[in-house]
Amino acid sequence: MDSNKVTVMLPNARRQIVRVNPNKTVLEILEEACQKHGLSSNDYDLKHHNRILDLTQMFRFAGLPNNCLLEMVEATQKRAESDVVLCFQLEDGTRPQATFNPSQTLLEALKELSPGSTASGKNPVVIYMRKEIYGDSLASTTLRSLGITGGRAMLRVVDKNPEELKTQANVYVPPAKDVDTPIDKPQVKRPTKKTEGTKPANEFVTAIKQMKQESVKKEPAEIDTKMDVDQEEEEMEADTQPKKYEWGSAGNTLTGRKVGPESAEDNSEMFDEIDEKDIEEVEAQICILGERNAVLFSLNEAQRVPDDLPDAFFELTVQDLQYLLRDLKRQTEEHNDAPLLTEKLRDLENSKRVLNKIGQYKKSVIRVQFPNRLVLQGTFSPIETIETVQEFVRNYIQDSNLKFYLFTIPPKTIIPTDKTLVEADCVPTAILHFGTDENVSGDILKAEYLEKLTTPDGAVLAASRSRGLTSIKKKQTDPQQERNQPGPSTGAIPKQPKAERFKESSAAHKPSGVVPKWFKPTGK
Repeated sequence: MDSNKVTVMLPNARRQIVRVNPNKTVLEILEEACQKHGLSSNDYDLKHHNRILDLTQMFRFAGLPNNCLLEMVEATQKRAESDVVLCFQLEDGTRPQATFNPSQTLLEALKELSPGSTASGKNPVVIYMRKEIYGDSLASTTLRSLGITGGRAMLRVVDKNPEELKTQANVYVPPAKDVDTPIDKPQVKRPTKKTEGTKPANEFVTAIKQMKQESVKKEPAEIDTKMDVDQEEEEMEADTQPKKYEWGSAGNTLTGRKVGPESAEDNSEMFDEIDEKDIEEVEAQICILGERNAVLFSLNEAQRVPDDLPDAFFELTVQDLQYLLRDLKRQTEEHNDAPLLTEKLRDLENSKRVLNKIGQYKKSVIRVQFPNRLVLQGTFSPIETIETVQEFVRNYIQDSNLKFYLFTIPPKTIIPTDKTLVEADCVPTAILHFGTDENVSGDILKAEYLEKLTTPDGAVLAASRSRGLTSIKKKQTDPQQERNQPGPSTGAIPKQPKAERFKESSAAHKPSGVVPKWFKPTGK
C-alpha cells in the first residue's frame, strides 16, 4: 500500500506525483504538492470528479482509487486554523481534555493531559482513525498532520508493547480433524433432477423425511417410505398452481381466501358443506337495509378461533417444509427471470391488469369497519370511486355532515376519494376502515339500523349472492352431464367427446336425396 500514488494537477497545468499510504491525510497531499511548487496550501482545495475533498480525511476513508487524478482549485474561503479541544480516552476510563494549537505535537499533549503515560517504562500508543502513533513518532506527529485543524477531537491512549501491535487479536483457529476416528455420516439418497439449482433443496427435504420416518417407526400409522420427493413435489405443483399476479392481500379479503382468477370458483364452494336447511336458517337472518344490498353485522358475533392450540399445531411437518422450499424456489426463479421494464411498459402492464380485472369481476363487495366493530357491507361496480363508497356510508351515519375518510391497514393508508375501486386494489373484495379527525360522542351509525343486524354468516351469503355466486349445495348429477355443462365462471361452449363430434360432422356432410342439375353420377 505504500507504493500507492496520486497525481495532483496544479493551477499552472503542471502535474505533481505524490506518494501516499492509507493513513496519509488529504491535507498532507495538498501541502506536499504546494511545498514543491512554492504555493500556499491555505488558498487551495483538492477536487476529484467535481467533488471537493475533505482535507481532514485520511486516504483510506476518502474514497479515492489508486493513481487517481486530483485537481487543485482555488478555495472559496481562505482556511484559518483555530485551537482544538483535544480529549484523550485513557485505559482507566477517564477522559481528560484541554485546548491545543494544531501545530503542537502528540507528545506535548500527552505530557499535559496524562503525565503518567510518558513516564519511564511506559509505552504509550495513540490511536486515531485506525492510525497508531507510538515511540519517536509522538514527538514528530502534530495535530495538523492528523487532519485536526479545528473543532473537537478524541484520541485513544493505550499502554502496549509496539511488537504486540503487529499481532491480530481474536483470531479463530479451527480444531484439527481427528483422522483416527472417522465419523459415520448418514447416507442421503440424492434424487435425480434435471436442474442443478434444486438439488440442495431436494436433498434437504429427503434427509428430513428420513429422520421423520425413523422417529415415528413405533407408531401404528403407516407411512409410505417409497414415495419419491420429486413425485410429491410435481403433484403439489399440479394441484396448486401459483398465480403470477395476486390482486389484493389476505388482509383485504372478506374471508381470508386467496383473491385471483380462480377465486370465483372457490367462493362458490363456500357453502357446499351446508345443506339446504342451514341455508334457509342463514337466509332468515339476513336483513337488507337498502340499496346496494347493504347489510350491517357485528364482528363480536363471529366465531373465534380457540386460543388453546395443541403444540403439534406449531410443529413443522415434512409437507410444510416442502411447501416452504417450493415457494422459495419459485420466488427465486421469478426474481431471476423477471425482465427489465421501462416506465411505459410498466404502465402498459398495469393497464392490462386493470382491464383484465374489470372484465373478470363485474361487482365488488366492500366492507367498512367502524371503531365499535360494526361492519357495513355493500356492492359496487369496479369502476366506481371511493367517493361513491363514502356517500354510501354517509346515508347510514347519524351526522351526515361529518368529515371522515377511509383507510386500509397495515400500514395505515388513507385512500384518495378520486381513485376507482380497481385502482385502489379493492376488487373483488376489500375491507376498509372508518376514520375521522373529529371527536364523536356516542354511536356513529343511526339507531334504527343498530336494531337490524345480520349475522356474519348471513353477510357472507349475501356477499356471495350479490356477486352471482352459487351458494346452495348442488345435488349429485350424472358425471356425463356435468362434464358437458359449461364452467361456473365461463360461458364457453362445452366440449363433446370425439366420437359424438365425428358422428355430427359425418351426418352434416351426408348427401341428401336432392341432387343438383349439374351433377352427373358415374356408371349411368
